[in-house]
Amino acid sequence: MSSKKARRRKLQKQTQDRSRRAVSPAILFILGIGLAVVLTVVGAAVFGDREEPPWPGAVWSDQHGHWH
Repeated sequence: MSSKKARRRKLQKQTQDRSRRAVSPAILFILGIGLAVVLTVVGAAVFGDREEPPWPGAVWSDQHGHWH
């Protein structure tokens, strides 16, 4: 039978091993923000691209959603 001290050391080692493998909440937060930025940029590049003006001098109207 192992002593109390040996059991405590074994438990402490297991706890340290688990904590080394775990990802900290701060890292998860930063990765989440980074993912949101990347998705926003990709979405804007793919879906937010307006076509060229239909005629020279045309101006896009955000209020109306079409060219003037």
